Parts: sequence; structure tokens; C-alpha cells
Amino acid sequence: MLLDLKFAICFLPRKSLVLSYDIPFSSVVYKTEYLLLPDVEEEKLFTFWTHHLFLDKKQPSESSTFLVFKDLYANRWSQLIKTNYFKESLVMIYSSKRKKQAEQLILSFFNNGLNPSETKINIALKEMVIKRSIAFQLKYIYDKIKFGVYRRIGRYENYRTVK
Repeated sequence: MLLDLKFAICFLPRKSLVLSYDIPFSSVVYKTEYLLLPDVEEEKLFTFWTHHLFLDKKQPSESSTFLVFKDLYANRWSQLIKTNYFKESLVMIYSSKRKKQAEQLILSFFNNGLNPSETKINIALKEMVIKRSIAFQLKYIYDKIKFGVYRRIGRYENYRTVK
């Protein structure tokens, strides 16, 4: 079992995009004998998991949980993508100007059968986030350089360790 603890909702390589959401802490629930999920509203889990597949990975199949995601949402994504929570996340991540474009890209992924090898949508969505402002572009470049230096001098693991 992989337990991914987060202190903020964040995406992109080096977790450059930090969102100002209240983190939905929860207990867990067993969906099956081998599947343990956070006990949060389904639209919240779907929302963050969907953004994880597009913004943290080069392609969805690189996520260790892609097959579980596909099993859970292959038949229910169309209702969950219409929730206010999901729509608000699009504005927060991509901006109100790019919300519709991001939504269309994500819809095309689901309409095409959740292709695990998809890369074009991931690239387009990441570029939309990174290019949303000059300040964020500079932060993204700074994070890339900073963590590259940390990795080279062997401090990256110590920097991210929870003490």
C-alpha cells in the first residue's frame, strides 16, 4: 500500500502549483479487500485524482493508481465532471479564461476511453498552468533550478523529509 501524505494540495513536477484548498482530512474506507480509499465525498477524490493524472505524470499510466482510477470512474466520470467542485477546481488551476479549454481537453480524454498512453492532453494542460502568469513561470523555473541543485548535492531527500 502506498500512503501519500500531503500538507497542501499541489501539482506539477516539484509540486510548484500549490492550491489554497482546505485539505479534506478523513478516515479511510475499504472499497474491496485490497482497496483502501480516503472517506471523502466522491467528487473531491475524483477531482484531485484526475488532476494528479494530468499534471503530475507524463501519461496517466505512469500513476501507480491509474487502473484503480479507471475501474472506479470509467462509468461514472460523466456525472462527476459536472459537479461544482470539479468546475471550481478548473478555475483555480487553469484560470477562468482557460477553464473551458481545460474542460474540453479533460473531456476528450474520458470520451476516448481513458487512454493510459495519452501524452498530448497532459502536455497541453501543464503548459496552460505554467503559462497562466509571468510570476508563476518564474516560480516554476526557480523550483526546477532549486530542486536540480538539491538533487545534485544530495539534499533533495532531506529537504522533503517530514521530521
